[in-house]
Amino acid sequence: MFQDFVEAEIYYGAINENSKTRIYQPEILRKGPDLFPRKWHQFTKLAGMVQVYDVSGQEARLLLNAKEGRAVCQIAEKRKE
Repeated sequence: MFQDFVEAEIYYGAINENSKTRIYQPEILRKGPDLFPRKWHQFTKLAGMVQVYDVSGQEARLLLNAKEGRAVCQIAEKRKE
């Protein structure tokens, strides 16, 4: 399954809600559809544990410092022109 992500050029990462997590607002991610059940229906046991949200309708940025193991994801509504 994770190889499918790489081939589709989908970045995947885990969000661990713990003492190091500063701000976590899953409702922002949930504005987009969860693609996991539709794309990977053979992994139904993982649905609910693994979500793949389509944020293409939003302005999304991922800032990652892999060396320090830190990341920031910013998501905002797309501006109408």
